[in-house]
Amino acid sequence: MSTLDAISIETEPFVDINDGSGAQAILREIERLLEHLIDNGEEGVIDIKTIPLSLHEHEQLHYVLGRGELTATLNSMGKSIVHETAIAGVWRTIHYNDDGDVIADLIEVTTLPEILKSDLTDMQNALDELRKRIETEQPLIV
Repeated sequence: MSTLDAISIETEPFVDINDGSGAQAILREIERLLEHLIDNGEEGVIDIKTIPLSLHEHEQLHYVLGRGELTATLNSMGKSIVHETAIAGVWRTIHYNDDGDVIADLIEVTTLPEILKSDLTDMQNALDELRKRIETEQPLIV
């Protein structure tokens, strides 16, 4: 008997990547993140673009999460589309580059995605602008 025969070999079970287990794992992670948001107020993000999923798994995710009532489109450093899912606190944000390629596909577990929140500096500038308008009664001309 050679020394190689003495080495035990263990094999991993075959996992069919098209069986939907990737989508199920992501859905369980969303469940955990939503529970954590409710209990602790901490938000979470999953970038599903970085996870190898089959077309079937993408469809399964979209089917289970559903579509909510709100959709926002932003055009700042590329196009971004944010929509709520049918699950309160779970949002979908897709960022595109200037060529229209998806650069991030996020599932955000939050009360409101960060990209939709007003920036404090922008709000200060807007307050200054509002005060000017009140004093002059002039609308902003774009």
